Amino acid sequence: MAKLEILYISKFKKSCRCWCGCISGITLLKPDEPTDREWDEFVKIRTSDQFKELSQTKQAARAKQTMPYTLSRKGYARYEHDWRIENAGKSISRVDLWIKGHKKRKGENRGKPINDAAEKAISKMEKYKELPDSSTSINEDPVSKYFGPESSGSVRGLGFGVTPSKIEAQLQNKTWMQSVMNELNEVRKTQDLT
Repeated sequence: MAKLEILYISKFKKSCRCWCGCISGITLLKPDEPTDREWDEFVKIRTSDQFKELSQTKQAARAKQTMPYTLSRKGYARYEHDWRIENAGKSISRVDLWIKGHKKRKGENRGKPINDAAEKAISKMEKYKELPDSSTSINEDPVSKYFGPESSGSVRGLGFGVTPSKIEAQLQNKTWMQSVMNELNEVRKTQDLT
């Protein structure tokens, strides 16, 4: 719920910036929920010089990003969910998900990297993917090899709320389940032979 509220506020702030010079224009944007006093306080804050300076600083930081994210508001987790539905429950790797999030989705250049930095990263990750991988660790996959180790609070290419410890536990569980299934299949084969 908080993410939806943040998205609404973000779009709303953008509308307010468009009307920034005209306070009467901002009053036309007033939703039904806040009182007039709350709304006046909001307008006062949004039209202050301090807020404008902070906003410009944040816009400049966004402009410096070398690899913008292209999955829009859908996010990695929802894209992965839709991919599993379309592909009969098959899972998608973190590398493929990251690559998909950094390619153009529309227009004549659909499927091409969004810029030169993304193209370089994607080609390196494709090379890393081709190498035999003995480890299932998140620190050894192509995304980590290219960008370096993950920070403790997030994992690139897997969306909001995912942490390295959760992924490591999931990978260990998956590896253990695979070994148990292999042993079970071997036991079944030996019993079928007798």
